[in-house]
Amino acid sequence: MHGSDAKPVAWRYTTTQPADGWLQPPFNAAAWQAGTCGFGKPGTPGAKIGTVWNTRDIWLRRLRKMEPYATAFFTTDSTDSPLSKRPEFRCPFL
Repeated sequence: MHGSDAKPVAWRYTTTQPADGWLQPPFNAAAWQAGTCGFGKPGTPGAKIGTVWNTRDIWLRRLRKMEPYATAFFTTDSTDSPLSKRPEFRCPFL
């Protein structure tokens, strides 16, 4: 297992509000853009940018089999994530 700081991880993303059900596995995100993490603005101190993100909102999606792994969020702004509402992804700063 590797972290995204060791090897870029591919994600699907959109900067427009997705349709209901986008968190469910059957949702088709093929029309979403593809990019690698981290998502952010060039010049953000301490960030390794793989995909430029300079809009107010972003929705990220990546399907995978669940296995133990660590998820790290780097943010200079407030973060509201559906993951923060699920106990297996609870982070004190989300």
